[in-house]
This record gives sequence, C-alpha cells and structure tokens, in this order.
Amino acid sequence: MPIKIIAACLWLILVAGASSQAEAKIYVWKDADGRTHYDSDAEEVPQNLLDDEKQIRVIESTVVPEASSPQAPGAASPVRTAVTPPPVPTAETAEKQEAGGELQTLQQEYRDLLQNMREFRKKSKDLNHPEYRQMQQKVLDLRRKMAEARKDMKKDQ
Repeated sequence: MPIKIIAACLWLILVAGASSQAEAKIYVWKDADGRTHYDSDAEEVPQNLLDDEKQIRVIESTVVPEASSPQAPGAASPVRTAVTPPPVPTAETAEKQEAGGELQTLQQEYRDLLQNMREFRKKSKDLNHPEYRQMQQKVLDLRRKMAEARKDMKKDQ
C-alpha cells in the first residue's frame, strides 16, 4: 500500500513539473552573410542590432520545459542556431533514392510471392507441382536481386 502512495505522489510531482511554464524571448536577425540567427540570450545578439528595431525581431513565447530535463528549474541555457538552406538534390542522391525504391519494390514482390506460396500449400499439398516449383525459383531470384540491390546501396554510400 505505501508503495502505491509513493508512486502516485511521484507521478503527481512529474505532472506538475511538466506543466510549469516560463516566458522566453527569441531574438532573430541576419548577419552580414545573410544567414538567419536565432538566440534566446540577449547578450549574444550584436549590440548594434539590439538598438535598431528594424534589423532584429523579438519573438515572445511561453516555454514548457520537458519533465525529464536535467537542468535545474529556472536555469536558462541559451540556444543559438544558424539556419542554412537544405542541400540541393543531385543526380547522386536521386540514384540512391531510386536504388532504395527498387529494393522496396523487390521486397514487396518477395512478400507477395511468399503469401501466394502459403495459399498454394493450403489448397494443394503437392509441393512438386510445376507452378509451386516456379514460385520457388522466383523466390531464389528475388533473394539474389535484393542482395545485389543492398550491395549497390552500400557501395553508393
């Protein structure tokens, strides 16, 4: 009985801690190279930008800390991020995606074939039937093709 009470109390403490909120300001500005920066610490923002309201934007928000946060309550850690554009897709990345798509297609065909073989075995107990033999051969071919596709994907990485 005392264990249940302790567990319930701990759960309530976690829930109460997770629901606590804090006000936060996020400063957004662009540097000379045109990169956008985000920072929660005003001291990290260049002073000339803090004085000019046109060059900086301040976002005020409510932050809900995670229950499992290792930091002490009230301890703020500055967050700094520079946003860079996503990489431009190249022919190489397109080939990798195509190889991955080919492998997925082979895997789906393999699963479908195995399902057909299960259904065939339920209907007919003759495992020497030419149709069943043909399915077995196709399974072997698909396994070989999947192994080659995996090998090609690893080689491209």
